[in-house]
Amino acid sequence: MRVFIAAYDLKLAKQAKLDLLKAGHTVTSTWHDLTFRRTSESTSEACRAKADNNVVEVLRSECVLVFVPRDLCPGGIYVEVGAAIGIGLPVFSVGYRPGGLRGNFIMYHSLVSQYATIEGAVQAMEEK
Repeated sequence: MRVFIAAYDLKLAKQAKLDLLKAGHTVTSTWHDLTFRRTSESTSEACRAKADNNVVEVLRSECVLVFVPRDLCPGGIYVEVGAAIGIGLPVFSVGYRPGGLRGNFIMYHSLVSQYATIEGAVQAMEEK
């Protein structure tokens, strides 16, 4: 499967890429291979280019693998999740499902499946 990885944790994303490649999948996302710069350290043009590229890479994918940390729920990863849902791609979510007043209801969409581990998500991908 062609997989886009969405995560806040760069180290986790790089390990996920290795795990996916080992399982025979293709990783379409490239953000985790580039020099990391925080949004606050980047120009508006650089941020726009990165955001546009991420969505293009989602469009080239067959699914999105997203890692959701328990203590962080800003918008970054949800852009790619929304793009995937918008074109009917499955989303494999590993970790915390945000809910309540600080949560993000998009993670309850019917195309989003929840897993406790990356192994569970990868197994589910292989069953698709």
